[in-house]
Amino acid sequence: MRSRTKVPLSAAFKPLSPIAPEAQASGLAVVEHINRLLAPLHFQLKGCAWSPFGNFIATPHDSEDVPKLPEALPRILQDMYKVPFSHLTFDSTSFVVVYNLPLGPADNWTDPSTLALSLMAQNNISEPLPASPGRWLANPDRYKGTSASLRLSLSPQAKVTILKSGSLFYEGRPHPVCAFTAAKTKPNQCRRCWRLGHSEAWCRRTNPVCGSCSQDHPSHHHNSVAPNAPHLCVLCKDAHPSWTRWCVNRHIQLAAQPPLPKKRPTAPAALKKKAVPGGVVGATISGTVSVTDPAGDVTTIL
Repeated sequence: MRSRTKVPLSAAFKPLSPIAPEAQASGLAVVEHINRLLAPLHFQLKGCAWSPFGNFIATPHDSEDVPKLPEALPRILQDMYKVPFSHLTFDSTSFVVVYNLPLGPADNWTDPSTLALSLMAQNNISEPLPASPGRWLANPDRYKGTSASLRLSLSPQAKVTILKSGSLFYEGRPHPVCAFTAAKTKPNQCRRCWRLGHSEAWCRRTNPVCGSCSQDHPSHHHNSVAPNAPHLCVLCKDAHPSWTRWCVNRHIQLAAQPPLPKKRPTAPAALKKKAVPGGVVGATISGTVSVTDPAGDVTTIL
């Protein structure tokens, strides 16, 4: 079974010094200028744009030319904007959830990274793991159970292998696994403090918090106030924006407070037949009763 990985269609480049929004030129003139410089390399750009975080996004005509962009484009961009550019690379790890693993002592849970390494060893999986390969999907301050789910960070190849097997063994017992995906429904999140469980209208915080870097400024001022500040989630302190749907804290709250099921409309009551005294059966429609006697005469009772 092969892993279906999406081929990137574009490449992103981050300026090492912030570029003012009015200087972030793009459009046909910029594309034509870059294409003239790329002509000796035998590939061309189809378009370019600036991301909300101030990164330059370049899209070639052919997706096979994307790997060529990091070699040529930073030098061209530096000549154009007088600022060095670096190629942005993204983490290719995939997430898998392992269910019902023992937490260990109530006051000292088993280290998730240690448990992740133990899982790999007990299942003869030799794929290298990242620095923090595991994380509990439970809040130690509130959760009182003895077992919980563990999120594993794996390579796409290891993810495919584990999902194909359907389970991982730990201390001789199988534990089901599934892919870690963002939930279709998400908890209510405040856009002022980025905490879960309330909206901006009910937020008690006076000064807003940036959802990108967790600093004390509005999120829409991030590019002008702290454009080079790294991403920092307000909720889980990981390196991603606070509104990311696959944030662990979102899933913890979603598991603790699942959305209420939608009420289904009740079906209209079926017409019922009522028994009429004397053994004669009549049909009831809108409060009237029609009775047929043995002679064949029909009598309607209102």
